[in-house]
This record gives sequence, structure tokens and C-alpha cells, in this order.
Amino acid sequence: MIQTNDGKILAIEKLSWDDVITAITPTNPDLAKTMNLLDNTVDYRFYKASYRFGDKIINDGKYYLPLQDGGSVAFDDLDLPEPLLHDLSYGVNEDPLGLILSKNSEFHLISKDGVQTQSIISPGQMFGVPKAIDSSNNTSTSVLQSNLNAGSRSLFMLSKISDNIDHSKIQEHFGITLPAPATAQDHWKIFVEIANRANSPWRCEVIYFSRDWINQLNNDEWAIIAKRLTENHRASYNMWHNVAATWNKTFAEIELDKKMSKYYSMQSLNTVRQLFMLSGGITYGFKPATDESAAPITLIEEAYTNVYEKLAKQNYRAVIMEAAKFSNEEPIYYSINHSPSTQNDLEASGHRSQIARLDEIRRVEENYTKTILEEKKSIHTLYKVIDSIIFSYYHNNPESYNKIHSANLIATEDNRFTNGVEETFPGTSLFFRGCIKVSPKP
Repeated sequence: MIQTNDGKILAIEKLSWDDVITAITPTNPDLAKTMNLLDNTVDYRFYKASYRFGDKIINDGKYYLPLQDGGSVAFDDLDLPEPLLHDLSYGVNEDPLGLILSKNSEFHLISKDGVQTQSIISPGQMFGVPKAIDSSNNTSTSVLQSNLNAGSRSLFMLSKISDNIDHSKIQEHFGITLPAPATAQDHWKIFVEIANRANSPWRCEVIYFSRDWINQLNNDEWAIIAKRLTENHRASYNMWHNVAATWNKTFAEIELDKKMSKYYSMQSLNTVRQLFMLSGGITYGFKPATDESAAPITLIEEAYTNVYEKLAKQNYRAVIMEAAKFSNEEPIYYSINHSPSTQNDLEASGHRSQIARLDEIRRVEENYTKTILEEKKSIHTLYKVIDSIIFSYYHNNPESYNKIHSANLIATEDNRFTNGVEETFPGTSLFFRGCIKVSPKP
């Protein structure tokens, strides 16, 4: 048990070199094998931190350790015991080096337009690698200051859960204090409080490497470790780094050649670019949460199924969506209505309805797709992506738009939304009022 100087118990434990190799072998066997090649006679210290769902790991550029009874303490807090402060107090140009051991976490930015997912990190993946490797050079890297929470930050429920009367039942049952969520962006806060009040056992575990261990990365004998860490880091961003300039140049050429800006709104053109990025596994869309990787999903679903009466009366299943990348194995979803800026975009695009905007996006996408497949075969990465996927368009009231389908069809096409349960699919969700599915070609 490790305590702060003022008596708070930290939800961390100290690990040995051999402990770390054993712990990371299932999820990062290459790093484990590489560490096995080095001399481990020095008593380097490592720490395993156990974060509850929603706990902050990085917030506004500061790193935090979890407390056993909830809450957190900053890495540089002077109430940390001296050995821990020495091991985990990093310099101004350095970041802690961490490896996700269990569950997922989400790097994100928060702006006036809501939560923007930057990356999901899963067991075996690491963060803080660039500065750890370059720390001896005192190199400062200019990057966007991301936040990192344990679990998925962008979770939301498809069904509307803003009813004050039903929310009061959630408040009473779990003893939570937050008001009913105004938008889907607010759902996460409620989910976190439910999990905490219910004492959920869900934990995201992170292994931190001490300052003394990181300092060895600049020694010749440790070059093999530095190389392994660099390879792991590059694997997470190489695709986007390599294709971004080429793809954007291609999109611009198509728009100019076809005079697309004359016929379509800039919002629709930008949305279709985003759809192609999503199709390439470069940016994030959404999928139904089907396991506990991102959050204590079962607990949250059961809370709303059993306590929130409107869902029970409508016989709706409490489907929770999480951020995910397209994998060429399962569909991914994008909604033009899942953003606080949607109404502003709608007005700027000159459309009077979401379905009119959705139809324009469909026409823009068809123009792009036809041009890429017929005229841009030399752009191999883009051609390969477009030739392997199918876009489908949905609205909960498709009216006379014969190429836009009823959202209720999604329930029959993708059983992740129903999981064999007989509850009604929430096809009237705002998310489906302008939804695009990206699927692999059969």
C-alpha cells in the first residue's frame, strides 16, 4: 500500500522488472521480449495504477494518479512520498511513459463544438513515447494539449435521456447529483457518476516507467528498447501521416475540376472528406458498445433499462455508442446530427432540413467516388479504400428520398444494435436523423 504524506491511499502498486515483463507479455509481447534481453540487475521501479471509469489520467497537460477512494493527485504533488515523487516527477519538456494494461482510454479535445476524439488507446499501446525518447535532448514538442480519461469519453446513449422526471429516478436510485443531460455530449458525466455510486469494479490499468528507467534509453546498450518504443509509436500514426497530403490534394483537384463548390455547400464537401478519412481508418466514427472495454456498459444499460421508465414504456433497448475506427470487418457510423454545431452547419449550408443536407452529402460522395474509381486509380491508398467500402444513408423519416433508407433497417442489418434482444430499436434517435453507415463490401 502506497500512501501520500497526508494519509491518502493511492490506487497504485510497485512492480519489479520481472513483474512488468509478465504483465505486458499478453498485450505487448515484442516489448516484453526486448526487455528480457537487457540486464535487469538494477532495481528499477515501475508502477501499476488502477483508474476508475472516467478518472482523469491527463487533464490540461497535467498527469494524475488515482486514489483508492476516488479522486486523484498530480504526479508532481509534494504530498507524494519522496521515492514516488522522484520516479514520476518529470521535467517541463517530458511526459510520463505509460502502457495501457487493461481496458481502453481515449485521448480527446474539448471545444465549443463538443468532444473530439483524437485516439483510442488499447491494452499494449503506449503514450508519452516521443518525449521519453528525446528527453535527454531537452526537446520541446509542439502538440495539441489532449486530455486522457480512463475509458471512452465520447460515450452516449441513442435514446433521449433528458426527461427531468425520469432522471430524478436515476438520481434517487444511485444518489447522483448531476442534472438531466441537455445533449448527448453530457451523457458521459452521468454514466461516470452512476459507475462511481454503484462502486463499479471496472478499472483501466496503466503501467508507468520510472524516470531512472527512461534515462537509460539514451545509452547504447538500451538502443534496442528505444527502437522498439519508436516502432510502436509510429505504427499508431503512420497511415494518416503518409496519406494526408496526397488525399487532400486529390480532393481539392476533384472539387476544382468538377466545379463542385459551385453546386454544393462547403459543409457537405468537408463532411464527405471526413467520411473518406473515416473509411480509411484514419478518423473516428461510432459503433454500438458490445463489451466492457470502453466502460462498464452492462451496468449503465441496466441502470436505464430498469430505472428510467420512458425506455421501459417505449420498450427501447438502452444502446450505448462508443468512438471507434473502421476495421474492414464491421460497419461504422457517422451522424451529421451528432454535434452541438449541427444547427449552425445546417444554416450555413443553406438547407432547410437535415434530410436535404444528407441527400446533398450522398450526391457529393457519389461524385467523388465515381471520379476516384475512374480517374484517380494512381492514388493507390485512396482508390483501394473507396473500392472496398459501401456508403449507406439513413433517416428516421426518409420521405420521398428513394436513396435514403429508413433508420429502422439498421436493426435488421446490424445485430450489434439488438444483440438478440426483443426490445424496440431506437430508430427515432437524433443520431439517425442523418446517419451514414460505412460497410465493407461483401
